[in-house]
Amino acid sequence: MSARGYCRTCDAAREVEGTWPGRCTTCRTPVEEHPVPDVVAPHLRLLFVGINPGVMTARTRAHFGNPLNPFWALLQEAGLTPKPLRPGLQRDLLGLGIGVTNVVTRATPGSADVTREDILRGRERLARLVADMKPQRLAFVGKQAYSMTTGNASPPLGPQHEPVFDRPAFVLPSTSPANASVSRTEKLRWFAALQEQVERGAVSGAKKGRGGTGRT
Repeated sequence: MSARGYCRTCDAAREVEGTWPGRCTTCRTPVEEHPVPDVVAPHLRLLFVGINPGVMTARTRAHFGNPLNPFWALLQEAGLTPKPLRPGLQRDLLGLGIGVTNVVTRATPGSADVTREDILRGRERLARLVADMKPQRLAFVGKQAYSMTTGNASPPLGPQHEPVFDRPAFVLPSTSPANASVSRTEKLRWFAALQEQVERGAVSGAKKGRGGTGRT
Protein backbone atom coordinates (compact mmCIF):
# COMPACT_ATOMS: atom_id res chain seq x y z
CA MET A 1 0.00 0.00 0.00
CA SER A 2 1.02 3.63 -0.46
CA ALA A 3 -0.89 6.15 1.63
CA ARG A 4 -0.64 8.59 4.51
CA GLY A 5 -1.02 7.63 8.16
CA TYR A 6 0.00 8.50 11.70
CA CYS A 7 3.41 7.35 12.88
CA ARG A 8 3.67 7.31 16.67
CA THR A 9 7.46 7.14 16.57
CA CYS A 10 7.63 10.35 14.52
CA ASP A 11 4.48 11.66 16.24
CA ALA A 12 3.34 13.04 12.93
CA ALA A 13 1.47 12.27 9.74
CA ARG A 14 3.77 10.43 7.36
CA GLU A 15 3.76 8.61 4.05
CA VAL A 16 3.36 4.88 4.64
CA GLU A 17 4.06 1.96 2.34
CA GLY A 18 4.11 -1.81 2.31
CA THR A 19 1.65 -4.41 3.54
CA TRP A 20 -1.34 -3.01 5.46
CA PRO A 21 -1.35 -1.13 7.80
CA GLY A 22 1.97 0.06 6.40
CA ARG A 23 5.40 1.23 7.47
CA CYS A 24 6.50 4.85 7.92
CA THR A 25 8.72 5.87 5.03
CA THR A 26 10.66 8.27 7.28
CA CYS A 27 11.63 6.09 10.28
CA ARG A 28 10.63 2.67 8.82
CA THR A 29 8.54 1.87 11.91
CA PRO A 30 5.28 -0.06 11.29
CA VAL A 31 2.26 2.16 11.89
CA GLU A 32 -0.36 0.99 14.36
CA GLU A 33 -3.29 -1.02 13.08
CA HIS A 34 -5.62 0.05 15.90
CA PRO A 35 -4.18 3.06 17.79
CA VAL A 36 -7.44 4.06 19.51
CA PRO A 37 -9.10 1.23 21.48
CA ASP A 38 -12.81 0.60 21.07
CA VAL A 39 -15.05 1.64 23.95
CA VAL A 40 -17.48 -1.28 23.85
CA ALA A 41 -19.35 -3.77 26.03
CA PRO A 42 -22.12 -6.29 25.34
CA HIS A 43 -25.71 -5.12 24.81
CA LEU A 44 -25.12 -1.35 24.75
CA ARG A 45 -28.18 0.79 24.08
CA LEU A 46 -26.19 2.87 21.56
CA LEU A 47 -22.92 2.43 19.66
CA PHE A 48 -21.40 5.46 17.95
CA VAL A 49 -19.44 4.66 14.80
CA GLY A 50 -16.95 7.23 13.53
CA ILE A 51 -15.01 7.26 10.26
CA ASN A 52 -11.45 6.72 11.55
CA PRO A 53 -9.07 8.36 14.03
CA GLY A 54 -7.31 11.56 13.07
CA VAL A 55 -3.79 12.45 14.16
CA MET A 56 -4.85 14.20 17.38
CA THR A 57 -7.16 11.35 18.34
CA ALA A 58 -4.46 8.75 17.68
CA ARG A 59 -1.97 10.78 19.69
CA THR A 60 -4.25 10.85 22.74
CA ARG A 61 -5.60 7.29 22.19
CA ALA A 62 -9.07 8.68 22.90
CA HIS A 63 -12.00 8.99 20.52
CA PHE A 64 -12.79 12.46 19.15
CA GLY A 65 -9.62 13.69 20.85
CA ASN A 66 -9.25 16.92 18.88
CA PRO A 67 -10.17 19.74 21.31
CA LEU A 68 -11.94 21.53 18.45
CA ASN A 69 -14.27 18.57 17.92
CA PRO A 70 -17.60 19.26 19.73
CA PHE A 71 -18.66 15.59 19.94
CA TRP A 72 -18.32 15.32 23.74
CA ALA A 73 -20.08 18.61 24.43
CA LEU A 74 -22.92 17.70 22.05
CA LEU A 75 -23.56 14.46 23.91
CA GLN A 76 -24.29 16.33 27.12
CA GLU A 77 -26.18 19.21 25.49
CA ALA A 78 -28.45 16.75 23.68
CA GLY A 79 -29.18 14.83 26.89
CA LEU A 80 -27.33 11.67 25.89
CA THR A 81 -25.06 12.04 28.95
CA PRO A 82 -26.07 13.63 32.28
CA LYS A 83 -22.81 15.55 32.64
CA PRO A 84 -20.04 16.85 30.39
CA LEU A 85 -17.44 14.26 29.48
CA ARG A 86 -14.08 14.56 27.75
CA PRO A 87 -11.94 12.13 25.78
CA GLY A 88 -9.97 11.03 28.84
CA LEU A 89 -13.23 9.92 30.48
CA GLN A 90 -14.49 8.03 27.44
CA ARG A 91 -14.93 4.75 29.31
CA ASP A 92 -17.49 6.45 31.57
CA LEU A 93 -19.82 6.09 28.57
CA LEU A 94 -20.10 2.37 29.20
CA GLY A 95 -21.93 2.98 32.46
CA LEU A 96 -24.52 4.88 30.43
CA GLY A 97 -24.94 2.07 27.92
CA ILE A 98 -23.04 3.93 25.20
CA GLY A 99 -19.97 2.86 23.22
CA VAL A 100 -17.69 4.26 20.52
CA THR A 101 -15.81 2.66 17.65
CA ASN A 102 -14.78 3.49 14.07
CA VAL A 103 -15.29 1.92 10.68
CA VAL A 104 -11.57 2.21 9.92
CA THR A 105 -9.07 1.64 12.71
CA ARG A 106 -5.92 3.03 11.02
CA ALA A 107 -5.28 6.69 11.85
CA THR A 108 -4.84 9.17 8.99
CA PRO A 109 -4.45 12.96 8.67
CA GLY A 110 -7.90 13.14 7.09
CA SER A 111 -10.72 10.92 5.88
CA ALA A 112 -9.54 11.47 2.30
CA ASP A 113 -6.42 9.44 3.21
CA VAL A 114 -8.49 6.33 3.97
CA THR A 115 -7.77 3.60 1.42
CA ARG A 116 -10.03 1.00 -0.15
CA GLU A 117 -8.25 -1.70 1.86
CA ASP A 118 -8.86 0.28 5.07
CA ILE A 119 -12.57 0.32 4.29
CA LEU A 120 -12.86 -3.35 3.36
CA ARG A 121 -10.99 -4.47 6.47
CA GLY A 122 -12.92 -2.03 8.63
CA ARG A 123 -16.31 -3.10 7.35
CA GLU A 124 -15.59 -6.75 8.12
CA ARG A 125 -14.27 -5.90 11.58
CA LEU A 126 -17.29 -3.73 12.38
CA ALA A 127 -19.67 -6.49 11.32
CA ARG A 128 -17.94 -8.90 13.70
CA LEU A 129 -17.95 -6.35 16.51
CA VAL A 130 -21.68 -5.70 16.19
CA ALA A 131 -22.43 -9.42 15.98
CA ASP A 132 -20.38 -10.06 19.13
CA MET A 133 -21.45 -7.05 21.22
CA LYS A 134 -25.09 -6.84 20.06
CA PRO A 135 -25.74 -3.10 20.59
CA GLN A 136 -29.37 -2.04 20.37
CA ARG A 137 -28.73 0.62 17.72
CA LEU A 138 -25.93 2.27 15.73
CA ALA A 139 -25.27 5.99 15.32
CA PHE A 140 -22.87 6.88 12.50
CA VAL A 141 -20.96 10.10 13.13
CA GLY A 142 -20.82 11.41 9.59
CA LYS A 143 -22.41 10.33 6.32
CA GLN A 144 -19.04 8.98 5.22
CA ALA A 145 -18.95 6.50 8.09
CA TYR A 146 -22.34 5.15 7.00
CA SER A 147 -21.32 5.08 3.34
CA MET A 148 -18.12 3.18 4.09
CA THR A 149 -20.15 0.59 5.98
CA THR A 150 -23.11 0.16 3.65
CA GLY A 151 -21.99 1.36 0.22
CA ASN A 152 -24.82 3.92 0.18
CA ALA A 153 -23.05 7.02 -1.11
CA SER A 154 -25.69 9.61 -0.18
CA PRO A 155 -27.64 8.70 2.98
CA PRO A 156 -29.95 11.28 4.54
CA LEU A 157 -29.27 12.51 8.04
CA GLY A 158 -31.40 10.97 10.75
CA PRO A 159 -32.94 7.49 11.11
CA GLN A 160 -32.33 5.13 8.21
CA HIS A 161 -35.00 2.99 6.61
CA GLU A 162 -32.75 -0.06 6.34
CA PRO A 163 -31.04 -1.66 9.35
CA VAL A 164 -27.26 -2.05 9.38
CA PHE A 165 -26.03 -5.45 10.59
CA ASP A 166 -29.63 -6.06 11.71
CA ARG A 167 -29.57 -2.96 13.94
CA PRO A 168 -31.52 0.31 13.64
CA ALA A 169 -29.18 3.00 12.29
CA PHE A 170 -29.05 6.78 12.63
CA VAL A 171 -26.76 9.11 10.67
CA LEU A 172 -25.40 12.25 12.35
CA PRO A 173 -23.45 15.09 10.76
CA SER A 174 -19.71 14.67 11.14
CA THR A 175 -18.45 16.55 14.20
CA SER A 176 -14.99 16.97 12.67
CA PRO A 177 -13.72 20.58 12.70
CA ALA A 178 -13.27 20.10 8.95
CA ASN A 179 -17.07 19.87 8.57
CA ALA A 180 -17.57 23.63 8.75
CA SER A 181 -20.48 23.55 6.31
CA VAL A 182 -22.79 22.28 9.09
CA SER A 183 -23.27 24.69 11.99
CA ARG A 184 -22.89 23.62 15.59
CA THR A 185 -26.57 24.42 16.13
CA GLU A 186 -27.52 22.07 13.32
CA LYS A 187 -25.27 19.33 14.69
CA LEU A 188 -26.90 19.69 18.10
CA ARG A 189 -30.34 19.40 16.50
CA TRP A 190 -29.43 15.99 15.07
CA PHE A 191 -27.87 14.79 18.31
CA ALA A 192 -31.07 15.79 20.11
CA ALA A 193 -33.11 13.90 17.51
CA LEU A 194 -30.98 10.84 18.18
CA GLN A 195 -31.59 11.19 21.91
CA GLU A 196 -35.34 11.31 21.31
CA GLN A 197 -35.17 8.14 19.24
CA VAL A 198 -33.11 6.36 21.88
CA GLU A 199 -35.63 7.37 24.54
CA ARG A 200 -38.55 6.18 22.43
CA GLY A 201 -36.78 2.86 21.97
CA ALA A 202 -36.27 2.55 25.72
CA VAL A 203 -39.95 3.26 26.42
CA SER A 204 -41.03 0.79 23.73
CA GLY A 205 -38.74 -1.86 25.17
CA ALA A 206 -40.13 -1.31 28.66
CA LYS A 207 -43.69 -1.71 27.39
CA LYS A 208 -42.81 -4.95 25.64
CA GLY A 209 -41.25 -6.20 28.85
CA ARG A 210 -44.54 -5.60 30.65
CA GLY A 211 -46.53 -7.25 27.90
CA GLY A 212 -47.58 -3.98 26.26
CA THR A 213 -51.34 -4.40 26.85
CA GLY A 214 -51.83 -1.95 29.67
CA ARG A 215 -54.15 -4.42 31.44
CA THR A 216 -53.71 -5.77 34.96
